[in-house]
Amino acid sequence: MKILIDLKKDLHPIGQLILHLLHNSQYEEIEKHFQNTYPQYIRGLIKMKYILNTDDDSIELSKLVLNKSKLKTILGEVESSSTWIDSYRELFRGKKTGAMGTKSACIKKMDKFIKEFGYSKEIILNATERYITTSRDYAYLQQADYFIYKNESFMGSSVENSKLATYCEEIEMLDNNQITDGAWNIQSI
Repeated sequence: MKILIDLKKDLHPIGQLILHLLHNSQYEEIEKHFQNTYPQYIRGLIKMKYILNTDDDSIELSKLVLNKSKLKTILGEVESSSTWIDSYRELFRGKKTGAMGTKSACIKKMDKFIKEFGYSKEIILNATERYITTSRDYAYLQQADYFIYKNESFMGSSVENSKLATYCEEIEMLDNNQITDGAWNIQSI
């Protein structure tokens, strides 16, 4: 089996290797090669949200739930948004003049966004729908490409901000029952 490790990623190479092995259900390999260290890597992967389990006291490898959207970036399965960007832009149609943004800017920013954050098309579209439906006044609605990434000035410096990332995180938290719709209260299980 051949596994590609990207040393430029913010995830330690051993963490990447363990994720590949978990994805392929090769638990014996993890226990064999990382018997003393894999629990600490698993806890780190939980903190970084590559693994969705919240109970990090019992680490039973076969019961770990992988974050499929984040895992795609590690496994190299990221597809270009060019095949579905029209669906994304369509959500902004008719809300205000120019709200759809240009197709090329949306593709460029969305591909960068997917590479950086690893969210799936479904989460992105749900997050965008949530943003638009919760906007009280379309006059303040961000243009589609600015919603993905927008350079803003902060203390004399230019900072790249993503409102889409914030909404995707909220959708993911709703899906995992970490928050309830309409409230940012963390639920305890």
